[in-house]
Amino acid sequence: MNIVTASLSHTGTRASNQDAVGERIGRRAACFVTCDGVAGQPGGDVAFWLACNAILSYFDGDKQLNAKYIRGCVNEAMLVRP
Repeated sequence: MNIVTASLSHTGTRASNQDAVGERIGRRAACFVTCDGVAGQPGGDVAFWLACNAILSYFDGDKQLNAKYIRGCVNEAMLVRP
């Protein structure tokens, strides 16, 4: 499978950009993640990055995907602490 990806994020009027995107492409499935930080909230400058990377780290593109597996990836990411 040949997949090409690209992403673009615009900071706008804020001092920092709290958006993160990432992808992991396996033999059987691909995972594309977009995380939008909560500007102005304590830890928001770290939370978006942690969430994106945690989801991608639990994803295994060599497994068959179903809703339960995807929920598991997201739930595991919610347990990650800086």
